[in-house]
Formats: sequence, structure tokens, C-alpha cells
Amino acid sequence: MRASLLALWAVAMGSGCASGEYRRLFAEDEPPLEVLSIAARFPTETSGVMELRLGVPNRGDERLILTGLTWEIFLEERSFSQGIQTTTFEVGPREERTYYVTVPLAFRRMPLRRGPIRLEIGLRGKASVLYGDSTEPRLIPFSRRMEVLCENAPIFPLPGKLQEGQ
Repeated sequence: MRASLLALWAVAMGSGCASGEYRRLFAEDEPPLEVLSIAARFPTETSGVMELRLGVPNRGDERLILTGLTWEIFLEERSFSQGIQTTTFEVGPREERTYYVTVPLAFRRMPLRRGPIRLEIGLRGKASVLYGDSTEPRLIPFSRRMEVLCENAPIFPLPGKLQEGQ
């Protein structure tokens, strides 16, 4: 936890943020952006949808605007998809709001395990935020790994592929 706080401090200092302003924005003992939930479904062998809920706190005295996200999704510890989401999501002073993101997924044909399946899903990325009247966005990391009950799931590894140790 301390290492991630130091990394956040380095990002804040690198973006010209004074340490006092950084402390007002994010309490030192809490993550600045929290992945509240992940939901997934895979209706076909080439498509899926993920729905994400992100908690976006603003502990400062000026408005905070979430302007974009870069994200990477992992299924069963394998990198599965990456993307960019642009937005204009405002959080008032001393307020916390929930940002909902729907991520459509398209991938090469993969066999599916049918029915409700428990699947380990990982999410990591960075949120781009503007604070107050700033025109220079700051990148705030977020991540979460959780077991999710989803409708269908791609089968890993693909049948017929050579596996390590064979």
C-alpha cells in the first residue's frame, strides 16, 4: 500500500501538483479511485460486455472532472482486452460519485463454457482527471481483481495449443 501511495505522490509531483493540494485531493489512507464492481457476460464466441462501477471521490475544495480512462482487462490472469474511454464526468467539491462504464468486447472466436460461471477478472488502468481550473490532466491509477459470476466464459487455454511443460 505504501508503495502505491509513493507512486501516486510521484505522479502528482510530476504533474506540477503541490503536496498540500495532493493531500486535499486524496486522503493518504484511501485509494483515489476505487473499482466498486465488475460484471461480465459473453453472449457469443466473439463478443462480450463488461459493466464497471468506479467510485470517484473528490476530497478537495474545487470541482474534479474525470476526462478519460485507459484500461486493461485480465481473464484468469491472461491479458484479454485493452481500451480507452473518453468522458466528461464532474464531481463537486467534497463529493463522491459513482461512474458507470459499459465496455463492449470483441475478440477472436473462442469456445465458451455455457451457463453461469465464476471467472477471475482483473482490471487495471489510469483515470485522467482535471482539478479546479487546471488544464493539465493528472493520471490516477486504479486496479481490482475479483471473482465474478458471469454468463458464459471463454475457455482458457484454447484447445489444441501447446502448453508450457508439454
